[in-house]
Amino acid sequence: MIEISLSDHAQGAAAPGHRPTKESIARALQTPYAEVDRLYEQELARLAPEAKITQFLGVIVGKRVRTRLQQRLRQPD
Repeated sequence: MIEISLSDHAQGAAAPGHRPTKESIARALQTPYAEVDRLYEQELARLAPEAKITQFLGVIVGKRVRTRLQQRLRQPD
């Protein structure tokens, strides 16, 4: 299991090991990887400082990113 160090995110490090999750979201929602990566890192940076248990942070962040992108896809232009 991948653990996320809060100190890594305090220093602005990207989430290594989260690439498969990001790629899966990008494929499933037919969204450019760069967009998924940007949203994922934003959510991770927002949630990491408050996280008490970091082992599940990737799951929570992935779900939030997927939900945000699905909401965008449902909005009429």
